[in-house]
Amino acid sequence: MNAIDEPSDYDLLMRTPGMREWIESRRARTVNPERDLLTVRQAAAYVGIAQSTFYTHIYLGNGPRQEADHPRRFLRVDLDDWIENRSTHPGRRKNE
Repeated sequence: MNAIDEPSDYDLLMRTPGMREWIESRRARTVNPERDLLTVRQAAAYVGIAQSTFYTHIYLGNGPRQEADHPRRFLRVDLDDWIENRSTHPGRRKNE
C-alpha cells in the first residue's frame, strides 16, 4: 500500500467513535465576536461568580481558556465547557 492509498489523518480521526458528532456540535456553535467574546466582568457574571473569584481561577491556572488574540477575553462556548467541567473545589475537575 502506498501513501496515496492510505487514509489521511482526518479520515482516521473521523472514524473514531463519537468524533464526527463532537465536531459537528462544535461547528454548530458559531461564534459572533460582538456577542460571544466576553470581558472578565461579563464572563464572571455569565458564570455566576464574583469577579475576584473569577480572577483567582485565572491566576491559579484553572480558569477557562482565554482567547490568544484577545487577552482577558473569553468565548461563551469556552465558559460553557468550563462550567461543565469544574467542580465546587477550585483547582479540581469533576473527573479527578
